Amino acid sequence: MKEKYLLIKDDKNKELTIKEFAEIDKDIFALLCAETYSAQEIESAIGNSRPGLTSVIRTKNFYPPGLVADKIAESVAQLYASGTEESLEVLFDDKEFFIQSQEEFEAVEDIEGDLDEAEDELDGLLDDGPEIKSQDDRIQLEEEESLDTENDS
Repeated sequence: MKEKYLLIKDDKNKELTIKEFAEIDKDIFALLCAETYSAQEIESAIGNSRPGLTSVIRTKNFYPPGLVADKIAESVAQLYASGTEESLEVLFDDKEFFIQSQEEFEAVEDIEGDLDEAEDELDGLLDDGPEIKSQDDRIQLEEEESLDTENDS
């Protein structure tokens, strides 16, 4: 599914509006949600951190997935940094997420393969290590020696 987010900065009313659209047919988008934020709130969040901006953008009615929210936050920061742009369009295609997820999965498989090799090397080191004595070889106390701490008076 393709999604489109329209970011509209309204300097006159000191607001930012984010409109979410979903593709319902080839190149036909329907409005799903529109959320409006105060410019002061957005500018303050931009000054703090990207995760802070992402959490401000997410609301009860507008809660995009993490990767989408991060990209929207990045685009909002870009929109406010430009100073001249009034709107910005952000497009997403779910196929991109599947491709990215597959690449991440393959990267994890490569790491796991490297870990298996490292484990085999460690096992080899342990096999060649010093012989460990069994419990039967422990020191025996003679009968004369006592561990009692009572005084014999």
